[in-house]
Amino acid sequence: MIYSKYPKILYAVKINNDVVYKPLVDITTNIRLTSETINNVVNYDYRMCNDGDTPEILSDLVYNTPSNHHLVMLANDKFDWREDNPVRPTVFDSYISEKYAHPFDVHHYEDVNGNEVDSIHKEDGDPDDMSPPKNVIPVTNYEYEMRKNESKRPVKLIKAEYTERINDMIKDYLTK
Repeated sequence: MIYSKYPKILYAVKINNDVVYKPLVDITTNIRLTSETINNVVNYDYRMCNDGDTPEILSDLVYNTPSNHHLVMLANDKFDWREDNPVRPTVFDSYISEKYAHPFDVHHYEDVNGNEVDSIHKEDGDPDDMSPPKNVIPVTNYEYEMRKNESKRPVKLIKAEYTERINDMIKDYLTK
């Protein structure tokens, strides 16, 4: 297993009121693929995550083992399993309820090309006019957060025939 190559750290554990230091794998070791490898699209397949898909699930589907989940994360420059993956509808709805008192209030405006508009100026200059300006589209808090969540669905997956080579590169890096 690749994690056997990761460096170890001593971690304090209390056992029977005694502090014992146990060597644990330092999973915070930062490994990233080179931009040359990442940008070589020949090495990748693409797919959309389903609700609840995790790097382990995708690894199992593509590589027939969940233990290559690190390759899914590396290929997509995703390092935070809580923030970098799309969430299920129930989790999403809870998140929206906690973050926004009024989820359907306007978060921002966009022009017809989908570009965020920095400031809104009424054409007639009437400050009491509460209607949105012409040629801009309001985006609610809910829509904004939904777009962010949905943008996490497309993933690239290192083609299965390259996994052994990439894992060997990682092992070589860890043993230097």
